[in-house]
Amino acid sequence: MDWSFTPMTEEAAADILQWRYPPPYDFYNCPPGYDPARLAAPNAFVCFDAQGRPAGTFSFGADGQIPTVEENPYQPGFLDIGLRLRPDLCGQGHGTGYIQAGLAFGREVFQASRFRLSVAAFNQRAIRAYQKCGFAVVGTVTNSWFKIPFFIMVKESPSIPNAPSQKAGPGIT
Repeated sequence: MDWSFTPMTEEAAADILQWRYPPPYDFYNCPPGYDPARLAAPNAFVCFDAQGRPAGTFSFGADGQIPTVEENPYQPGFLDIGLRLRPDLCGQGHGTGYIQAGLAFGREVFQASRFRLSVAAFNQRAIRAYQKCGFAVVGTVTNSWFKIPFFIMVKESPSIPNAPSQKAGPGIT
């Protein structure tokens, strides 16, 4: 599958809001009435399948962080990522290629070499895919919305020569 990323649009976001994951992943479903504009954040990107339907999303920066019970678990120096894959594509062997494509995009657009993500601790399928891509668990936090543990995972990529600091790129804070 071609994983080319383009800026998120409200039209694509409205389609993504309709995605429904089966249990136990159903807590990733967006609630009814969720505003598509919230998915179309400045650092949010979408990739489309051959039929022109959204196949996955990647967000970079603060949008990649989750609300936690713990105070400020996200220390500077990493580009946070958040991602999702369309439910019918999950568990089909697409994860590793999709993650690698998103990381390559993040390296290119944001000049990042250190990535961080947060994943529900029970989501072993995603954790295995992240580990195959070089991520390692460095901590556990409690999601303040769902009250369940999430792992914080990081990946160090080879340095990018002459790259600006991790705060480079549009909207990264």
